[in-house]
Amino acid sequence: MPAASRNQGRRRWPVGLAVVVVIAAVVAAWSLQERYADGAGSPGGGPAPSYSITVSKDGMKLKAYDLTALQALPQSRVVIDGKAQTGPSLAVVLADAGVGRYSSVDIRGAGLRDKGSLTLTGAQVRRRVQFDFSERGTVKVCGPALYRAEWVRDVLTVDAR
Repeated sequence: MPAASRNQGRRRWPVGLAVVVVIAAVVAAWSLQERYADGAGSPGGGPAPSYSITVSKDGMKLKAYDLTALQALPQSRVVIDGKAQTGPSLAVVLADAGVGRYSSVDIRGAGLRDKGSLTLTGAQVRRRVQFDFSERGTVKVCGPALYRAEWVRDVLTVDAR
C-alpha cells in the first residue's frame, strides 16, 4: 500500500471518531430527554409521581407543590400566539406559599428544552406571568410579556428574594 494512502487513512480516523462520539452524545441526550419527558419511566408514560415545584424565600423552603396542588389554586388563562396557556399565576403561587414581599424571583427548570433559568423583577411577576400545564406532566413559566426564549419548561424551583 502506498504511503500516501496510509497517511490519508490515518487523517480520516480522528474525524470518524469525532463523528461517532457526537452521534453517541446526541443519542444519549435524546434518550434522557425522552425518559424525562415521558414521566421519568413511570408506568404508561404518565407524569412522574414525584414531580413537584419547591417555592422558597431567600433560599428557605416554604412549600412544595405537586400538579394536584397547583391545579387546586385559582387558574388564569392567557393566549399567546393563538395558543391558550392555563394554570395559576406566579403571583398566586408565591402568595399561597406565604411569600409577601419580594424584589426578584429566580425560576429554575430541568434545562432540557431551554436554558433552564429565569430571573424576574417583582414588577415582571405581576404582568401576567403564569404557569402552564404541559402534556408531559410538568409546568412551564410563560407570559405575554416574556419572549419564548425566556420561558422555563419543567420548572423545579421558584426562589423569591
